[in-house]
Amino acid sequence: MIDLAKCFPPLASRQTMIRFAGIATLLCAFTWSSNVLAQEYSPLNRLGTNEAICVGGIQTVEELQAVFVNDSETIAEVLANSAWQGDKSDLDAVIAAGDFVEKSYEPGSRFLWMGARRKNTGVALPFREWAGNEAFVGYEIKVTSQCQVHTLVIPKICCNLALLGSEPEPVAEPLVIVSPAVESVNICTEQGNDLAVFAEDGTRIESPLDGNGCWSGNVAAGNYLARATNPHCSGASTTESFIVAAPATPEPVIQVHKPKKIIVYLAGFAGYEARERPNVDGISTNNDAATAFGVRLGALSPLNDTYSLFGQLGTYTLFGLNDDTDWSSRGVFVDAGFEVQLTERGFMGLGMSLWNIDNKDTHNDDVGYLIYGGGDIADTGSQWFVEGRFFKEAELRSRNNMLSLGIRHLFK
Repeated sequence: MIDLAKCFPPLASRQTMIRFAGIATLLCAFTWSSNVLAQEYSPLNRLGTNEAICVGGIQTVEELQAVFVNDSETIAEVLANSAWQGDKSDLDAVIAAGDFVEKSYEPGSRFLWMGARRKNTGVALPFREWAGNEAFVGYEIKVTSQCQVHTLVIPKICCNLALLGSEPEPVAEPLVIVSPAVESVNICTEQGNDLAVFAEDGTRIESPLDGNGCWSGNVAAGNYLARATNPHCSGASTTESFIVAAPATPEPVIQVHKPKKIIVYLAGFAGYEARERPNVDGISTNNDAATAFGVRLGALSPLNDTYSLFGQLGTYTLFGLNDDTDWSSRGVFVDAGFEVQLTERGFMGLGMSLWNIDNKDTHNDDVGYLIYGGGDIADTGSQWFVEGRFFKEAELRSRNNMLSLGIRHLFK
């Protein structure tokens, strides 16, 4: 301790005395604060000397447990001399259970105190720093006692018990259970702890704990604070949880997709036609092979998600007819039938066709049947299709059909 009286030597002048008193006070205050803020650790260069608690050291957990039985009095003296804030019985229980790990401690490792045997008595040497040439091996023990978690180290070479550090015993975070069916919240903590629940404005929501340490209450949607405290520890650890309580979850609304009644589309196509047509002489026929191009305007009327009725009106132009064929190279056609949605993006259709409805001279081969299939072009709203037509009452003759490829766009 610093003797302040020695900082003030007798002076002849009162003014001089006041000046020196001020300087001395500053120096003494500086010296005191330096000692507090910069604690010196004494170097510890060797272990296993004649100050060892267990001469010759230990190698196994069983040997350490035997030390705590045979040298229990020395261990107690070390703990008492260190003013350790824990109960030896708690330490003995951890040692007996073997609930600790083996670790190595490098030079520079610091201990708040380390035990030793001096004059056959256990003592605690404060603030020791391992300054040996290499690491030493020891058992590291976590002991929960008197509301503190103490980390103790026992070097295997000497059993000189040392304190690495202590910290407040943690309190488990409250377990929050929000019921999805009703506006109720259940919060549980370890038995013996205090539990308090606060609204967002700081008001405590009163509700007693049940026998399992749980708080239950019906609350409106909002933010809440749950605080768990160990009442048996002075200045005990407190753990808090933030809660967001939601109101009852409404039943999910199932959207029922209703198909659009009419879907209009516009299509273009190109194909190859092979037809048997009358000659200009009115007696013979020609086998025409022509390229066809055309457009059509159509509409789909969905019956459900799978089946639709369709109708379409189109016009075409033929290139490559025989010069003596009694047939116009341009014409109008109308189709009707049904379409099936095969997959999410694939479809096919069947129908009847009236070909050349603008031609005044009607023939049986103006009537035909069509079959087509196709699929979506990504998510553009457009679709590709391949189409086959068979004329003359659907007699599948090799020279009386048409095959085409096209694209249609649906205006959904």
